Amino acid sequence: MSRRRSAQSHNSTPALEQRMLLAGNVTVRAVSSPEGPDIVITGDSSANSITITQTSTDVYTVKGLSTKINGVTGGTFQFRFDQFDDLRIAMSGGNDYLEIRGDSTSAIGDLDITDALVIDMGTGNDRVNLRFLEVKGNLNVKMGSGNDKFNIRDSKVDGIQTLDGGSGTDDINALNIQDVANPSHSLISFKPVTRLALWY
Repeated sequence: MSRRRSAQSHNSTPALEQRMLLAGNVTVRAVSSPEGPDIVITGDSSANSITITQTSTDVYTVKGLSTKINGVTGGTFQFRFDQFDDLRIAMSGGNDYLEIRGDSTSAIGDLDITDALVIDMGTGNDRVNLRFLEVKGNLNVKMGSGNDKFNIRDSKVDGIQTLDGGSGTDDINALNIQDVANPSHSLISFKPVTRLALWY
């Protein structure tokens, strides 16, 4: 699309700075707890997209998809399975995307969470995709207000599952889940759906 050139168009620095400020950022850090360090991931109010994958044996990598990690464009954060306790994620506002998955096609196998996996997506139309996980503790998911989609597949949860869609029109898609504490399972305000494809 063509644009008319103004008398001040030669100075693009303010516009560039504005675009940089609008880029989303997710902070990842290790936080001490009585049981051991927790990995805490916190998003800002932008529409952030991140993945957490097992990139080698016992090594997990947090990567941004058009989202900064700890203020760095194209940055990553790595941590070891045997050196953390809970994985806690709060994405805040914006239409956020979160994917956590292991690798069943190699010797790496499932992505293990030592204790609890806690996810709070905040406000916005959010998507969460979980696959090839083994959660040793509880799985607690809050999708927040908005029209959200939650997918979980080929995973095992040893503790209690609490899945809360929040307000809005929310879908949950679950396939091949070992729910060890099934009598305590809690599913709040989700509309279960069945789809041939996992990711949507």
